[in-house]
This record gives sequence, C-alpha cells and structure tokens, in this order.
Amino acid sequence: MKTRKTLIHATILMALAMSTSSYAGSVNEKLYDLHKRVQELESSQTGSNSNIQIHGVVEAEYGYTQDVDYTLADTSDIVLATVELVIDAKVNNNVDVQVALLYEEDDTPLEVDSGIIMMHDDNLPLTLSMGQMYVPFGVYESNMISDPLTLELGETRESAVQLSFESNGATAGLYVFNGDVEEGLDEDKVTQFGIALGFGNDNFSVGVDYISAISDTDAVQDFLGVPAIIKQVAGISAHAVYNTDAMSMIVEYVGALDKFDASEIVFNGNGAQPAAANVEFGFNFPVAGRDSTVAIGYQVTEEAWDLGLPESRAMIAFSMGLYEATSLSFEYLSDSDYEPVDGGSGESSSTFTVQLAAEF
Repeated sequence: MKTRKTLIHATILMALAMSTSSYAGSVNEKLYDLHKRVQELESSQTGSNSNIQIHGVVEAEYGYTQDVDYTLADTSDIVLATVELVIDAKVNNNVDVQVALLYEEDDTPLEVDSGIIMMHDDNLPLTLSMGQMYVPFGVYESNMISDPLTLELGETRESAVQLSFESNGATAGLYVFNGDVEEGLDEDKVTQFGIALGFGNDNFSVGVDYISAISDTDAVQDFLGVPAIIKQVAGISAHAVYNTDAMSMIVEYVGALDKFDASEIVFNGNGAQPAAANVEFGFNFPVAGRDSTVAIGYQVTEEAWDLGLPESRAMIAFSMGLYEATSLSFEYLSDSDYEPVDGGSGESSSTFTVQLAAEF
C-alpha cells in the first residue's frame, strides 16, 4: 500500500510539472476575456507611452498533508492556488489608478481584491490614496510557498484614505478607515487609524506599524463574526529585512497590545493577546544555470489557539527558475499544535507542497 501511495504521489508531481492545462475553466476564461480587453486598450495607446499596464501571476499547486488538523487523517489535492491580475492606469501626470482581481480555489471567489486612486505631485514627497487596499500593517515578505503566520494574523484589507511620505529612504504613512468590528453598537464611523514608519535602501529595510484595532485584521474579524466588541485592542508590527545577491534575512513580529475580552478571544480561560513572529533565511545560487533559492524558516504564535493558528511552524523550501518569469517550488512544513493545557491537542501535522508559478 505504501508503494502504491508513493507511485500515486509521484505521478501527480510529474503531471503538475508538465502541464497546468487542467485548470482551464470558467474563471480562467473570464480572466482571459478581461486580459484581451485590456490588451486592446493598450494597443490603442502610442507605443511605449501606453497609459495602461497589466501584470499578474498564476500559481498551481499540489499539496499532501499528513495528520490534517492534528488527526490521523491524510489528504492531498491539486488546486489553482492563485490567479491575480493587476491593472495599472496612468490617468494623468498626477493621478494613477490600480485595480487588482484575485481568485483562489476553495478560498476566494473571483473578486476585486483592491481598487485604489493615487494622487501625487512631483514637487512633493507625498501621495494621497483612497479606495479598497491592504493597509500598511506588516510587510509579510517570504521565500516560502505558504503565507507566514504573521500575515495570517495581521493582514488587513479595508476601504481607507492614506497619506504617505517617501524621501531619501524614509517612509511614513497615516491612514483612516471605518472598521467592520466596532466598539459598541453605535460607532459606525471612520474612527480607526494606523501609522506606518520605515527606512530602507536596496539591501535592507526596517519598520514599525501601529493599528488602532487589530480586531479589524482579516483573521480576527473572520473569527469574531460579530459587528461589535466590548473594547477595541490596538496592534503593533515590526520588521527587518536584509537582502543581497547571495542571501536574504526576514524577521517580523505582529501582535495585539492588550488582551481581548474572554468572551471574544480566549486563551487558558482568560482574554487572549494573540501574537505571531517569523524568522526566515534564504540562500540564492545557480543550479544548472538557473537561479535557485533555498529558504529555511521558523515561526511561532502566542495565545492564538482560538484563531486556529499553530503554536509553532518549521519550514524549508526550494525554488528554481525554469524559464523567464516561470518557477517551480517545493516546500515542507511541520506545524505543532498548542499543548492540551492551553486548549490544543499537543500533536503535529506536516504538509508537502509543489507549486508551478508563472508571472506576466
């Protein structure tokens, strides 16, 4: 039986590496039609001065999980993990528009992921942005296939107004929004805000971000499932990223600054103060003349069992450029659940993933 399973998995991996044609379907056809329409608009512009640019990515994955959800069950699947199409339009010398469409099989139906109007002046280091966006709370850089646990806790998409500053490597941003989770039932107003500060150059960047309501991050908001909570809890994020041609290092922390009420997010019978951290190293080198990367990472969370996050995660990944803008990646991760005394099972689970990705 073990030999038969191994043969099945090997056959699936070979099929995935050779072709992704099995993912053609209604979603792809819609994206292709949209792509054609945008290309027609591009062709109507004059040569290299085109005011409309499109780019995107398609990612197809095979995954095998052992002891899924910390049980004895195993599972495997092939999915169209990501289809993203981004349209950038230069309206005039002072106004740009960006629209991003996103589809993730079994997770996100085809939707407008973001839509932003950006106004700027060449004489000022300021940009005013308005629309649906991922606010600057965390950076979530990674060489892995899987999203880091910091992203799973802290990523925040909101309709917001943001004023950003950039000069000589220094960046700053201030944004306001009306969160979907309010403090009390009568605060349906633009009362939430965030601040992002950073500094960097071509090789490194550091930054710290603050958000007045970590309850409005996508993960916490989905878990709460209610329009109001007893009190808002602020959040903080800090990161340091270092890159050279040979290696990269990523360190990031995201966490709540106070405890939630025990009736909302609980840990060990008390209100939880969830947090997550990620440390990752990547090493770049050629393999058979192709750019390749090996990455190792370790991630931890605190008081995040109620949110469905593991207590720790160890990861290793290898990716190789097959052709221009096309890559093949492999990833192995091992999750460890919280101990029974903390509400978990004390068990572990592992996942092996193969991804074929193409950018355009």
